[in-house]
Amino acid sequence: MKYRTIFIAIITLSVLIFNNYTQQSDFSKEIDKVIDYYAVNGMFNGCILVAETNNIIYENAFGYADFEEKKYNSTDAVFCIGSITKQFTAMSIMMLQQRGELSYDDKIVEFFPEFEDFANEVTIRHLLTHTSGLLDYLNDLSLHEKLLEVTDKIAFDSLVTYKRLKFKPGEKYSYSNSGYFLLAMIIEKITEKSYREFISENIFFPLGMKNSYVLDESFYDIPNRVKSYEFWREIDTDVRVKVNGHGNIYSTVKDLLIWNNSLSTYRLVDKTTLDIAFSPPQLGNGEKTDYGFVWHIKEDQNGKTVFHRGGIAGFRTYNGFQLNNKISLIIFANNTEMSEVNAIINNLEGIFNRKHYTLKKKSICEYFYELWYFRGLKAAKNKIQHVLEHERSEYDLSEFRLNELGYHFLTRGNIDAAIETFKINVKLYPESSNAYDSLGEAYLRNGQIDLAVKNYKKALELNPENSSAHEMLKKLEKK
Repeated sequence: MKYRTIFIAIITLSVLIFNNYTQQSDFSKEIDKVIDYYAVNGMFNGCILVAETNNIIYENAFGYADFEEKKYNSTDAVFCIGSITKQFTAMSIMMLQQRGELSYDDKIVEFFPEFEDFANEVTIRHLLTHTSGLLDYLNDLSLHEKLLEVTDKIAFDSLVTYKRLKFKPGEKYSYSNSGYFLLAMIIEKITEKSYREFISENIFFPLGMKNSYVLDESFYDIPNRVKSYEFWREIDTDVRVKVNGHGNIYSTVKDLLIWNNSLSTYRLVDKTTLDIAFSPPQLGNGEKTDYGFVWHIKEDQNGKTVFHRGGIAGFRTYNGFQLNNKISLIIFANNTEMSEVNAIINNLEGIFNRKHYTLKKKSICEYFYELWYFRGLKAAKNKIQHVLEHERSEYDLSEFRLNELGYHFLTRGNIDAAIETFKINVKLYPESSNAYDSLGEAYLRNGQIDLAVKNYKKALELNPENSSAHEMLKKLEKK
Protein backbone atom coordinates (compact mmCIF):
# COMPACT_ATOMS: atom_id res chain seq x y z
CA MET A 1 0.00 0.00 0.00
CA LYS A 2 2.85 2.36 0.82
CA TYR A 3 4.47 1.88 -2.62
CA ARG A 4 1.07 2.22 -4.36
CA THR A 5 0.55 5.59 -2.60
CA ILE A 6 4.00 6.79 -3.67
CA PHE A 7 3.33 5.63 -7.25
CA ILE A 8 0.00 7.52 -7.39
CA ALA A 9 1.69 10.62 -5.95
CA ILE A 10 4.40 10.44 -8.63
CA ILE A 11 1.78 10.08 -11.40
CA THR A 12 -0.22 13.03 -9.99
CA LEU A 13 2.89 15.20 -9.79
CA SER A 14 3.85 14.22 -13.34
CA VAL A 15 0.39 15.23 -14.62
CA LEU A 16 0.63 18.58 -12.85
CA ILE A 17 4.09 19.23 -14.26
CA PHE A 18 2.95 18.21 -17.76
CA ASN A 19 -0.15 20.44 -17.57
CA ASN A 20 1.96 23.34 -16.35
CA TYR A 21 4.48 22.79 -19.16
CA THR A 22 1.67 22.59 -21.74
CA GLN A 23 0.09 25.78 -20.40
CA GLN A 24 3.39 27.66 -20.52
CA SER A 25 4.07 26.31 -24.02
CA ASP A 26 0.64 27.54 -25.15
CA PHE A 27 1.30 30.90 -23.50
CA SER A 28 4.65 31.17 -25.25
CA LYS A 29 3.13 30.39 -28.67
CA GLU A 30 0.30 32.88 -28.17
CA ILE A 31 2.70 35.58 -26.96
CA ASP A 32 4.97 34.93 -29.93
CA LYS A 33 2.04 35.31 -32.32
CA VAL A 34 1.16 38.70 -30.84
CA ILE A 35 4.70 40.08 -30.73
CA ASP A 36 5.51 38.77 -34.20
CA TYR A 37 2.47 40.64 -35.56
CA TYR A 38 3.67 43.94 -34.12
CA ALA A 39 7.31 43.40 -35.12
CA VAL A 40 6.58 42.30 -38.70
CA ASN A 41 4.24 45.24 -39.22
CA GLY A 42 6.74 47.84 -38.02
CA MET A 43 5.11 48.46 -34.65
CA PHE A 44 7.74 47.03 -32.33
CA ASN A 45 11.52 47.28 -32.14
CA GLY A 46 13.08 46.06 -28.91
CA CYS A 47 13.05 43.23 -26.33
CA ILE A 48 10.38 41.39 -24.37
CA LEU A 49 10.64 39.00 -21.44
CA VAL A 50 7.80 37.15 -19.67
CA ALA A 51 8.59 34.96 -16.68
CA GLU A 52 7.05 33.25 -13.66
CA THR A 53 9.65 33.87 -10.92
CA ASN A 54 12.89 32.68 -12.61
CA ASN A 55 11.13 30.44 -15.10
CA ILE A 56 11.24 32.34 -18.41
CA ILE A 57 8.06 31.72 -20.42
CA TYR A 58 8.98 33.98 -23.32
CA GLU A 59 12.11 35.91 -24.24
CA ASN A 60 12.92 37.52 -27.57
CA ALA A 61 14.42 40.57 -29.29
CA PHE A 62 13.35 42.29 -32.50
CA GLY A 63 14.74 44.85 -34.89
CA TYR A 64 17.83 46.95 -34.50
CA ALA A 65 19.89 48.32 -31.63
CA ASP A 66 21.60 50.47 -34.28
CA PHE A 67 19.67 51.17 -37.49
CA GLU A 68 22.64 52.72 -39.32
CA GLU A 69 24.99 49.80 -38.63
CA LYS A 70 22.18 47.22 -38.88
CA LYS A 71 23.15 45.85 -35.46
CA TYR A 72 20.38 43.64 -34.12
CA ASN A 73 18.75 43.95 -30.71
CA SER A 74 19.34 41.16 -28.20
CA THR A 75 17.96 40.35 -24.77
CA ASP A 76 21.39 41.27 -23.35
CA ALA A 77 21.21 44.77 -24.86
CA VAL A 78 21.29 47.69 -22.43
CA PHE A 79 18.39 50.16 -22.67
CA CYS A 80 17.67 53.36 -20.79
CA ILE A 81 14.72 52.32 -18.60
CA GLY A 82 13.46 55.89 -18.16
CA SER A 83 11.08 56.41 -15.26
CA ILE A 84 11.41 52.81 -14.08
CA THR A 85 14.55 54.33 -12.51
CA LYS A 86 12.20 55.80 -9.90
CA GLN A 87 11.56 52.29 -8.51
CA PHE A 88 15.23 52.08 -7.52
CA THR A 89 15.19 55.56 -5.99
CA ALA A 90 12.08 54.72 -3.97
CA MET A 91 13.64 51.44 -2.81
CA SER A 92 16.76 53.32 -1.66
CA ILE A 93 14.61 55.67 0.42
CA MET A 94 12.72 52.69 1.85
CA MET A 95 16.00 51.01 2.81
CA LEU A 96 17.18 54.16 4.58
CA GLN A 97 13.83 54.47 6.36
CA GLN A 98 14.03 50.84 7.51
CA ARG A 99 17.55 51.50 8.83
CA GLY A 100 16.22 54.45 10.81
CA GLU A 101 18.21 57.05 8.87
CA LEU A 102 15.14 59.01 7.74
CA SER A 103 11.37 59.18 8.11
CA TYR A 104 8.81 59.45 5.29
CA ASP A 105 7.39 62.45 7.15
CA ASP A 106 10.68 64.35 7.21
CA LYS A 107 10.25 67.72 5.53
CA ILE A 108 12.51 68.53 2.61
CA VAL A 109 13.54 71.86 4.15
CA GLU A 110 15.54 69.79 6.67
CA PHE A 111 17.75 68.85 3.73
CA PHE A 112 17.23 71.89 1.50
CA PRO A 113 16.69 75.18 3.39
CA GLU A 114 16.27 76.87 -0.02
CA PHE A 115 12.66 75.61 -0.07
CA GLU A 116 11.68 77.31 3.21
CA ASP A 117 9.85 80.21 1.55
CA PHE A 118 7.39 78.22 -0.55
CA ALA A 119 7.64 74.45 0.07
CA ASN A 120 8.15 74.14 3.82
CA GLU A 121 5.33 71.58 4.19
CA VAL A 122 6.57 69.17 1.51
CA THR A 123 7.67 65.80 2.95
CA ILE A 124 9.60 62.82 1.63
CA ARG A 125 6.27 60.95 1.42
CA HIS A 126 4.91 63.68 -0.86
CA LEU A 127 7.93 63.31 -3.15
CA LEU A 128 7.51 59.53 -3.29
CA THR A 129 3.81 59.70 -4.21
CA HIS A 130 3.91 62.70 -6.61
CA THR A 131 1.71 64.74 -4.29
CA SER A 132 4.24 67.50 -3.48
CA GLY A 133 2.91 70.14 -5.89
CA LEU A 134 6.46 70.86 -7.08
CA LEU A 135 6.91 71.96 -10.68
CA ASP A 136 8.28 69.27 -12.97
CA TYR A 137 11.54 70.61 -14.36
CA LEU A 138 10.98 68.54 -17.53
CA ASN A 139 7.24 68.62 -18.24
CA ASP A 140 6.50 72.06 -16.73
CA LEU A 141 9.77 73.91 -17.35
CA SER A 142 11.03 71.93 -20.41
CA LEU A 143 14.70 72.39 -19.48
CA HIS A 144 15.73 69.46 -21.70
CA GLU A 145 14.39 71.35 -24.74
CA LYS A 146 16.04 74.64 -23.83
CA LEU A 147 19.48 73.41 -22.80
CA LEU A 148 22.05 71.16 -24.42
CA GLU A 149 22.76 69.47 -21.08
CA VAL A 150 20.83 69.35 -17.79
CA THR A 151 22.49 68.51 -14.46
CA ASP A 152 21.29 68.14 -10.86
CA LYS A 153 22.38 71.70 -10.07
CA ILE A 154 20.56 73.20 -13.05
CA ALA A 155 17.37 71.29 -12.20
CA PHE A 156 17.62 72.23 -8.51
CA ASP A 157 18.26 75.91 -9.21
CA SER A 158 15.29 76.06 -11.57
CA LEU A 159 12.88 74.95 -8.81
CA VAL A 160 14.33 77.38 -6.30
CA THR A 161 14.17 80.23 -8.84
CA TYR A 162 10.47 79.74 -9.64
CA LYS A 163 9.52 79.52 -5.94
CA ARG A 164 6.00 78.17 -6.34
CA LEU A 165 3.91 75.04 -5.97
CA LYS A 166 1.06 73.94 -8.21
CA PHE A 167 -1.10 73.01 -5.21
CA LYS A 168 -0.96 72.42 -1.46
CA PRO A 169 1.19 69.34 -0.64
CA GLY A 170 -0.92 66.18 -0.32
CA GLU A 171 -3.96 67.79 -1.93
CA LYS A 172 -3.60 66.31 -5.44
CA TYR A 173 -1.56 63.90 -7.54
CA SER A 174 0.67 65.41 -10.24
CA TYR A 175 3.53 63.43 -11.75
CA SER A 176 6.81 65.25 -11.12
CA ASN A 177 10.33 64.19 -12.05
CA SER A 178 11.55 66.94 -9.73
CA GLY A 179 10.47 65.00 -6.67
CA TYR A 180 12.69 62.08 -7.60
CA PHE A 181 15.86 64.01 -8.29
CA LEU A 182 15.35 65.63 -4.86
CA LEU A 183 15.02 62.13 -3.35
CA ALA A 184 18.30 61.18 -5.05
CA MET A 185 19.94 64.25 -3.52
CA ILE A 186 18.56 63.29 -0.08
CA ILE A 187 20.10 59.81 -0.49
CA GLU A 188 23.46 61.47 -1.23
CA LYS A 189 23.20 63.82 1.76
CA ILE A 190 22.36 61.03 4.21
CA THR A 191 24.82 58.41 2.95
CA GLU A 192 27.63 60.74 1.85
CA LYS A 193 27.87 58.64 -1.30
CA SER A 194 26.92 59.51 -4.85
CA TYR A 195 23.54 58.22 -6.04
CA ARG A 196 25.38 55.94 -8.48
CA GLU A 197 27.59 54.51 -5.74
CA PHE A 198 24.67 53.87 -3.39
CA ILE A 199 22.51 52.14 -6.01
CA SER A 200 25.44 50.04 -7.25
CA GLU A 201 26.61 48.99 -3.78
CA ASN A 202 23.21 48.44 -2.16
CA ILE A 203 21.04 47.13 -5.02
CA PHE A 204 22.86 46.16 -8.21
CA PHE A 205 25.76 44.29 -6.60
CA PRO A 206 23.82 42.41 -3.86
CA LEU A 207 21.15 41.28 -6.33
CA GLY A 208 23.60 40.33 -9.07
CA MET A 209 22.36 42.89 -11.60
CA LYS A 210 25.65 42.84 -13.51
CA ASN A 211 24.44 44.73 -16.58
CA SER A 212 22.78 47.71 -14.88
CA TYR A 213 24.28 51.18 -14.67
CA VAL A 214 23.57 54.70 -13.42
CA LEU A 215 24.44 57.51 -15.80
CA ASP A 216 25.60 60.74 -14.18
CA GLU A 217 28.12 63.53 -14.76
CA SER A 218 31.03 61.21 -13.88
CA PHE A 219 29.86 58.09 -15.73
CA TYR A 220 28.18 58.43 -19.10
CA ASP A 221 29.75 55.80 -21.38
CA ILE A 222 27.15 53.05 -20.93
CA PRO A 223 28.44 49.60 -22.07
CA ASN A 224 26.36 47.91 -24.79
CA ARG A 225 23.85 50.80 -24.86
CA VAL A 226 21.39 50.56 -27.73
CA LYS A 227 20.68 53.72 -29.71
CA SER A 228 17.29 55.39 -29.48
CA TYR A 229 15.27 56.82 -32.36
CA GLU A 230 12.37 59.14 -33.09
CA PHE A 231 11.12 58.87 -36.67
CA TRP A 232 14.21 56.71 -37.33
CA ARG A 233 16.50 59.62 -36.42
CA GLU A 234 18.93 58.95 -33.57
CA ILE A 235 18.14 61.00 -30.49
CA ASP A 236 20.27 61.27 -27.34
CA THR A 237 18.17 63.22 -24.82
CA ASP A 238 18.74 60.39 -22.34
CA VAL A 239 22.50 61.01 -22.14
CA ARG A 240 22.10 64.81 -22.16
CA VAL A 241 19.85 64.80 -19.07
CA LYS A 242 22.40 63.89 -16.40
CA VAL A 243 19.99 64.26 -13.50
CA ASN A 244 19.82 61.51 -10.88
CA GLY A 245 16.87 59.61 -9.53
CA HIS A 246 14.11 59.71 -12.10
CA GLY A 247 15.34 58.43 -15.47
CA ASN A 248 19.08 57.75 -15.60
CA ILE A 249 19.35 53.98 -15.03
CA TYR A 250 20.27 51.61 -17.87
CA SER A 251 19.56 47.90 -17.69
CA THR A 252 18.59 44.69 -19.49
CA VAL A 253 15.32 42.76 -19.43
CA LYS A 254 17.10 39.94 -17.59
CA ASP A 255 18.40 42.25 -14.87
CA LEU A 256 14.90 43.67 -14.36
CA LEU A 257 13.64 40.12 -13.86
CA ILE A 258 16.15 39.77 -11.03
CA TRP A 259 14.87 43.07 -9.62
CA ASN A 260 11.21 41.95 -9.75
CA ASN A 261 11.93 38.64 -8.04
CA SER A 262 13.74 40.46 -5.25
CA LEU A 263 10.43 42.14 -4.39
CA SER A 264 8.68 38.85 -3.62
CA THR A 265 11.61 37.49 -1.60
CA TYR A 266 12.10 40.71 0.43
CA ARG A 267 15.80 40.79 -0.34
CA LEU A 268 16.14 44.53 0.25
CA VAL A 269 13.34 45.53 2.64
CA ASP A 270 10.83 43.62 4.76
CA LYS A 271 7.20 42.86 3.87
CA THR A 272 5.75 45.62 6.06
CA THR A 273 7.86 48.25 4.32
CA LEU A 274 6.97 46.91 0.88
CA ASP A 275 3.25 46.71 1.69
CA ILE A 276 3.27 50.45 2.44
CA ALA A 277 4.96 51.11 -0.90
CA PHE A 278 2.26 49.10 -2.69
CA SER A 279 -0.61 51.03 -1.09
CA PRO A 280 -2.03 54.23 -2.68
CA PRO A 281 -2.26 57.32 -0.47
CA GLN A 282 -5.41 59.19 0.49
CA LEU A 283 -5.42 62.64 -1.09
CA GLY A 284 -6.52 65.82 0.63
CA ASN A 285 -9.57 66.02 -1.63
CA GLY A 286 -10.73 62.57 -0.45
CA GLU A 287 -9.75 60.72 -3.62
CA LYS A 288 -7.25 57.88 -3.93
CA THR A 289 -4.68 57.51 -6.68
CA ASP A 290 -3.47 54.22 -8.17
CA TYR A 291 0.11 55.16 -7.30
CA GLY A 292 2.07 54.05 -4.23
CA PHE A 293 5.78 54.67 -3.77
CA VAL A 294 6.48 54.84 -7.53
CA TRP A 295 4.53 51.69 -8.38
CA HIS A 296 1.19 52.00 -10.15
CA ILE A 297 -1.19 49.51 -8.56
CA LYS A 298 -3.86 47.48 -10.33
CA GLU A 299 -6.03 44.64 -9.01
CA ASP A 300 -7.91 41.98 -10.99
CA GLN A 301 -8.60 38.24 -10.80
CA ASN A 302 -4.86 37.60 -10.59
CA GLY A 303 -4.53 39.78 -7.51
CA LYS A 304 -2.35 42.87 -7.28
CA THR A 305 -0.06 43.94 -10.11
CA VAL A 306 2.50 46.70 -9.59
CA PHE A 307 3.98 48.36 -12.63
CA HIS A 308 5.62 51.43 -14.13
CA ARG A 309 6.30 52.81 -17.58
CA GLY A 310 9.32 54.75 -18.77
CA GLY A 311 9.94 57.08 -21.68
CA ILE A 312 12.88 59.33 -22.56
CA ALA A 313 14.48 60.09 -25.93
CA GLY A 314 13.32 57.23 -28.20
CA PHE A 315 13.12 54.68 -25.36
CA ARG A 316 9.75 53.30 -24.25
CA THR A 317 9.78 50.78 -21.40
CA TYR A 318 7.41 48.85 -19.15
CA ASN A 319 7.94 46.74 -16.04
CA GLY A 320 4.99 44.90 -14.54
CA PHE A 321 4.97 42.31 -11.74
CA GLN A 322 1.99 40.24 -10.52
CA LEU A 323 2.61 39.90 -6.79
CA ASN A 324 0.48 36.76 -6.27
CA ASN A 325 1.56 34.76 -9.32
CA LYS A 326 5.04 36.31 -9.44
CA ILE A 327 4.72 36.88 -13.19
CA SER A 328 6.94 39.53 -14.77
CA LEU A 329 6.19 41.34 -18.02
CA ILE A 330 9.14 43.47 -19.15
CA ILE A 331 9.17 45.39 -22.43
CA PHE A 332 11.94 47.63 -23.81
CA ALA A 333 11.66 49.55 -27.10
CA ASN A 334 14.06 52.03 -28.70
CA ASN A 335 12.16 53.61 -31.60
CA THR A 336 9.09 55.71 -30.79
CA GLU A 337 7.52 54.96 -34.17
CA MET A 338 7.88 51.22 -33.51
CA SER A 339 6.77 51.24 -29.88
CA GLU A 340 3.22 49.97 -29.54
CA VAL A 341 4.03 49.07 -25.95
CA ASN A 342 0.56 49.82 -24.56
CA ALA A 343 -1.15 47.71 -27.21
CA ILE A 344 1.23 44.83 -26.52
CA ILE A 345 0.60 45.08 -22.76
CA ASN A 346 -3.18 44.96 -23.31
CA ASN A 347 -2.91 41.96 -25.64
CA LEU A 348 -0.59 40.01 -23.33
CA GLU A 349 -2.81 40.71 -20.33
CA GLY A 350 -5.67 39.30 -22.42
CA ILE A 351 -3.62 36.13 -22.89
CA PHE A 352 -2.78 35.89 -19.17
CA ASN A 353 -6.43 36.41 -18.19
CA ARG A 354 -7.76 34.15 -20.98
CA LYS A 355 -9.85 37.00 -22.35
CA HIS A 356 -10.54 38.10 -25.90
CA TYR A 357 -8.11 40.71 -27.21
CA THR A 358 -7.85 42.69 -30.42
CA LEU A 359 -4.59 43.39 -32.24
CA LYS A 360 -4.04 47.05 -33.00
CA LYS A 361 -4.26 48.07 -36.63
CA LYS A 362 -1.10 49.07 -38.46
CA SER A 363 -0.53 52.82 -38.58
CA ILE A 364 -0.63 54.41 -42.04
CA CYS A 365 1.50 57.22 -40.63
CA GLU A 366 4.39 55.04 -39.44
CA TYR A 367 4.13 52.87 -42.54
CA PHE A 368 4.43 55.87 -44.86
CA TYR A 369 7.44 57.20 -42.96
CA GLU A 370 9.16 53.81 -42.96
CA LEU A 371 8.63 53.48 -46.74
CA TRP A 372 9.91 57.02 -47.31
CA TYR A 373 12.95 56.42 -45.10
CA PHE A 374 14.02 53.12 -46.64
CA ARG A 375 12.70 53.30 -50.23
CA GLY A 376 12.22 56.96 -51.10
CA LEU A 377 9.24 59.24 -51.70
CA LYS A 378 8.11 57.81 -55.04
CA ALA A 379 7.94 54.23 -53.76
CA ALA A 380 6.16 55.42 -50.59
CA LYS A 381 3.52 57.32 -52.62
CA ASN A 382 2.82 54.32 -54.86
CA LYS A 383 2.55 51.86 -51.97
CA ILE A 384 0.30 54.11 -49.91
CA GLN A 385 -1.94 54.67 -52.93
CA HIS A 386 -2.30 50.88 -53.22
CA VAL A 387 -3.06 50.60 -49.50
CA LEU A 388 -5.77 53.27 -49.66
CA GLU A 389 -7.42 51.58 -52.63
CA HIS A 390 -7.19 47.92 -51.53
CA GLU A 391 -6.14 47.54 -47.88
CA ARG A 392 -7.63 50.55 -46.12
CA SER A 393 -9.50 48.51 -43.49
CA GLU A 394 -6.24 47.01 -42.22
CA TYR A 395 -4.72 50.36 -41.19
CA ASP A 396 -5.20 52.97 -38.50
CA LEU A 397 -5.83 56.16 -40.50
CA SER A 398 -5.32 58.73 -37.77
CA GLU A 399 -5.79 62.30 -38.99
CA PHE A 400 -3.86 63.67 -36.02
CA ARG A 401 -0.84 61.38 -36.51
CA LEU A 402 -0.67 62.09 -40.24
CA ASN A 403 -0.80 65.81 -39.56
CA GLU A 404 1.96 65.39 -36.97
CA LEU A 405 4.08 63.47 -39.48
CA GLY A 406 3.55 66.18 -42.09
CA TYR A 407 4.89 68.82 -39.71
CA HIS A 408 7.79 66.55 -38.80
CA PHE A 409 8.76 66.59 -42.49
CA LEU A 410 8.07 70.30 -42.81
CA THR A 411 10.23 71.41 -39.88
CA ARG A 412 13.13 69.35 -41.20
CA GLY A 413 12.98 70.77 -44.72
CA ASN A 414 11.51 67.67 -46.40
CA ILE A 415 8.81 69.77 -48.06
CA ASP A 416 7.88 67.33 -50.85
CA ALA A 417 7.30 64.59 -48.28
CA ALA A 418 5.27 67.02 -46.14
CA ILE A 419 3.05 67.91 -49.11
CA GLU A 420 2.42 64.24 -49.90
CA THR A 421 1.59 63.51 -46.26
CA PHE A 422 -0.89 66.37 -46.04
CA LYS A 423 -2.41 65.32 -49.41
CA ILE A 424 -3.05 61.86 -47.96
CA ASN A 425 -4.78 63.50 -44.99
CA VAL A 426 -6.95 65.66 -47.25
CA LYS A 427 -7.93 62.60 -49.25
CA LEU A 428 -8.85 60.68 -46.11
CA TYR A 429 -10.55 63.62 -44.37
CA PRO A 430 -12.08 65.86 -47.06
CA GLU A 431 -14.28 67.60 -44.47
CA SER A 432 -11.35 68.59 -42.24
CA SER A 433 -10.52 72.29 -42.26
CA ASN A 434 -7.27 71.61 -40.43
CA ALA A 435 -6.09 69.14 -43.10
CA TYR A 436 -6.48 71.77 -45.85
CA ASP A 437 -4.89 74.44 -43.64
CA SER A 438 -1.78 72.26 -43.17
CA LEU A 439 -1.56 71.48 -46.88
CA GLY A 440 -1.82 75.20 -47.63
CA GLU A 441 1.10 75.89 -45.28
CA ALA A 442 3.25 73.25 -47.00
CA TYR A 443 2.51 74.68 -50.45
CA LEU A 444 3.35 78.16 -49.16
CA ARG A 445 6.69 76.90 -47.83
CA ASN A 446 7.32 75.44 -51.29
CA GLY A 447 6.61 78.74 -53.03
CA GLN A 448 3.39 77.47 -54.67
CA ILE A 449 1.27 80.49 -53.77
CA ASP A 450 -1.76 79.67 -55.91
CA LEU A 451 -2.11 76.21 -54.38
CA ALA A 452 -1.56 77.65 -50.91
CA VAL A 453 -4.38 80.17 -51.42
CA LYS A 454 -6.66 77.48 -52.84
CA ASN A 455 -6.22 75.24 -49.78
CA TYR A 456 -6.51 78.07 -47.25
CA LYS A 457 -9.79 79.09 -48.90
CA LYS A 458 -11.05 75.52 -48.69
CA ALA A 459 -10.08 75.42 -45.01
CA LEU A 460 -12.12 78.59 -44.38
CA GLU A 461 -15.04 77.26 -46.39
CA LEU A 462 -15.16 74.17 -44.17
CA ASN A 463 -14.66 76.18 -40.98
CA PRO A 464 -15.19 79.97 -41.11
CA GLU A 465 -13.73 80.12 -37.57
CA ASN A 466 -10.33 78.85 -38.72
CA SER A 467 -8.28 81.86 -37.62
CA SER A 468 -5.00 80.46 -38.98
CA ALA A 469 -6.34 80.17 -42.53
CA HIS A 470 -7.98 83.59 -42.24
CA GLU A 471 -4.77 85.29 -41.14
CA MET A 472 -2.68 83.62 -43.83
CA LEU A 473 -5.09 84.63 -46.57
CA LYS A 474 -4.99 88.25 -45.35
CA LYS A 475 -1.19 88.23 -45.51
CA LEU A 476 -1.15 86.66 -48.96
CA GLU A 477 -3.67 89.17 -50.31
CA LYS A 478 -1.48 92.05 -49.12
CA LYS A 479 1.46 90.56 -50.97
